[in-house]
Amino acid sequence: MREREAILQRIRELAETGEGAALATVIATSGSTYRRPGARMLVTQGESVGAVSAGCLEEEVRAVGLRVLQKGKPERLRFDTTEEMDKVAGTGLGCRGTIDVFVEPLTPERAQLYIALQEALAEDRACTLGMEIPGGRRVLLADGDPPLGELDEPPLRERIASVGERLSPRRPTALLPHAGREIYVERVEPPLKLVVFGAGYDAQPLVKLAKELGFRVTVADPRPQYLTKERFPEADRLVPAHPSEAPEKVEVDGRTFLVILTHNYLQDLELLGWALGTEAPYIGQIGPRARTEELLADLERERGPLPPGAREKLYGPVGLDVGAETPEEIALSVLSEILAVKNGRPGRSLRESRGPIHPPIHPQGQGP
Repeated sequence: MREREAILQRIRELAETGEGAALATVIATSGSTYRRPGARMLVTQGESVGAVSAGCLEEEVRAVGLRVLQKGKPERLRFDTTEEMDKVAGTGLGCRGTIDVFVEPLTPERAQLYIALQEALAEDRACTLGMEIPGGRRVLLADGDPPLGELDEPPLRERIASVGERLSPRRPTALLPHAGREIYVERVEPPLKLVVFGAGYDAQPLVKLAKELGFRVTVADPRPQYLTKERFPEADRLVPAHPSEAPEKVEVDGRTFLVILTHNYLQDLELLGWALGTEAPYIGQIGPRARTEELLADLERERGPLPPGAREKLYGPVGLDVGAETPEEIALSVLSEILAVKNGRPGRSLRESRGPIHPPIHPQGQGP
């Protein structure tokens, strides 16, 4: 999420100065690859922002990007790391997969499209991007806005919109055949949101690391001496609120993750009673298991049975079992657990997994 924001912001800055750029997009992969479709790299004469691999392909992609920038014509690249000779004579990836990268000149008109994408995401609106390969014509379908871009064939736009609606955060892209061409479709979701209840010492590294990962972070606490910009410079929003005010002051949807760090039993009881009934897919509760069970028992005694699915989305003690002790280690443990829940993964060591690291994606040329 953070990488995407950096690329979009740089595109906005380049549009203001008139400096040229090329944009490289991973449009298809097969086998084992470090990055998935949707990864991007912005190339200018003086810098590159983003990456399309673990660092092994960037030099070549940058060289192609500069060539594309000079000639004004897009190019499609394929990197094949399945050959045995790749170990000694190829790119050296050794990933046993193929990566297709589309590199295009970023014209002023297309820069405006990405600026519109940035603005829609800032307003918490999802978008669908459709791009013609190899021509590069595209359309941006932002929720609530009319279509934007050069791809102006209504039936094709309708198909792109339909495919985009069926894509998900775990499989956000598709490559479709259309009239002898291919159409790259990507569903672009706004950043995930993290709400931290409690502005104590242990919340500070959690907020900092979450922001580094690209979350939009809110901190809520009724104590003004703790809830300050000096203590939480990375937070997007500081909400002075007692737990009883959370329903009115904190917005929660299916992309909002909650972590309760108040260290106050009665406040935790109030917050849990509200949070368990929200759409939040994850509620992290600080403290030992016995304390969490006591909280739940008190809630059921006072308010009746818990909402359906409440226990399944409650994580207490919060975090993955990595032996974390310091606030910084606990922050890493908590955010690792949140990412595992978000991605539908068990959170164990990869060496214990017998399947692929990434979930399978649709074969090249097919939609969802």
